[in-house]
Amino acid sequence: MERLYALFDFAKMDENALARCLRLLPEDRQNKALGYHFERDQKASAAAYLLLLYALRDAFGLINPQVEVDARGKPYLKDQPQVHFNISHCPLGCVCAVADRPVGVDIQDVRPFSQRLAERCCTENELERLKTAADPAFAFARMWAMKESYVKKLGAGLGYDVRRVDTTQMEDRFAVFAHKDYCIAVSVQDD
Repeated sequence: MERLYALFDFAKMDENALARCLRLLPEDRQNKALGYHFERDQKASAAAYLLLLYALRDAFGLINPQVEVDARGKPYLKDQPQVHFNISHCPLGCVCAVADRPVGVDIQDVRPFSQRLAERCCTENELERLKTAADPAFAFARMWAMKESYVKKLGAGLGYDVRRVDTTQMEDRFAVFAHKDYCIAVSVQDD
C-alpha cells in the first residue's frame, strides 16, 4: 500500500496562519521550520509536517505519532516499524508519501538549467539525455526528483553520491508526476 498526499498554495498563508500552524507541531519540528531563513521555507516546512500528520491519520489511523530521526536523518515511527513515510517541500508545494514498505518522495521546482550542476550530479547517460532534451531545466528537475526520492527511500543520508543513481536505467522504478513548474517522484522499495 502506497499513498501520496500533496499540498500547494501554502505560500498564501499569512503570518498569523503560520503561527497557528507552528503551534500544532512538536517543539523540535517548530524549531526546524523556524530555522529556515526565508518565511516561504518556514511555511513549506510547517505545511509538510502537518501534511504528514494528516497522511498518517488518514492511511494508518495514527493520532499524534512520535516521529524519530535515525543517525542518517531519516524519519521513522519508533513504535510503528511497519509504517513508512517520507516528506518533501519546495517553494511551490509539499508532498508526503506513506507506505507499508520503505518509501522516498521528492518535489522539485523547475529552475533555470545549470550545466555545471548537472555535471556534478548526473551520470554520463543522464548528461546525454539532457543534451537532447527539449527542455533541459524540466528534464533535470525530473531526474533530480527521482534521484532524491531514491536516496531518501534508502535512508542513505546527505553524503550519498547521487551519481550512483542512473535514472535512465531505472525509470520504471518511480512514479513521476510532472507539471510545467515542478516534478514529484516517488520511490518504493523493490520487491
